[in-house]
Amino acid sequence: MSQEKIIKTLSDAGLSRTEAKVYFYLSKVGPKKATDIAKFLRISKQQLYLSLRSLQSKGVVLSSLEHPAKFSGVPFVKVLDLLASAKIEEAKTIQQSKDSLLADWQSIAIKEKADQSQKFTVIEGRKYVYSKIRQMIQETTKQLSTITTVPSLIRADHYGLLDIAFNHPLKSRVNFRFLTELSSTLLEKAPKEGFNLKGRKTEFELKTTPRMVISDDEELLFFTSASGESNETCIWTNCKELVKSFVAVFEDLWLNSKDIKYNGKSMKYELPKAKLFAEAENANQNYEKILDLAKKEIIQITS
Repeated sequence: MSQEKIIKTLSDAGLSRTEAKVYFYLSKVGPKKATDIAKFLRISKQQLYLSLRSLQSKGVVLSSLEHPAKFSGVPFVKVLDLLASAKIEEAKTIQQSKDSLLADWQSIAIKEKADQSQKFTVIEGRKYVYSKIRQMIQETTKQLSTITTVPSLIRADHYGLLDIAFNHPLKSRVNFRFLTELSSTLLEKAPKEGFNLKGRKTEFELKTTPRMVISDDEELLFFTSASGESNETCIWTNCKELVKSFVAVFEDLWLNSKDIKYNGKSMKYELPKAKLFAEAENANQNYEKILDLAKKEIIQITS
């Protein structure tokens, strides 16, 4: 297959021809600045930025946190899955010819560069948002942590995301955690055995709390749009510091919530060991002892 055929396939799947060319170039040569992209493709910066903005909203192109930013393409196999999920019926032809496309893609002799930089991207549109969440669930190997409202959970079920989790090939090993206002209704369809599910219910409404999905404490997707808005918008990132901050938010809310029961069982969570020191002197001694024991990192929450 020629480069032209791949660009045409991407165009048929929902990208404009310029967007397809930008994605193809970034995927094959690695992270590039906007000036380099425009120069190589011989397009105006205005046209390029419009294309980059559209590609980022679809989750196809990512940008780095540095300035000026560098842009890079999501791996081709992930783009095929992403577009196939988003387009559903329209993307059936892509899914059916996926193996052939990948074989031809690899036969094109432009060396791909490994990109380890931290990135973030804004994803707009409910079908693209839920396609990205589907991808995150499928790629989770250790733990998936979710904060969601009841309406959002119902929409996730409508898009088949709960079934993806319930039928995950590593479901007995992956730790699935849901933090919501939820009653047990939607969790009744969860497998009774061989599925590691924990759920907790908050004492307050989650409307003011950011809805988020955290995969393996390495990827974060959090919603910037309010729950119920028709045009869902979210930010995805693998920035370690940002992910760590949201993990801390999740853990704090989790510890201050109550277990949810499903299938007649309580989804228990063991609290970490804690000790209360009544006297300031004892507290200071233990504080200094803990600091001395630290080998890699110290995290403090204080006024």
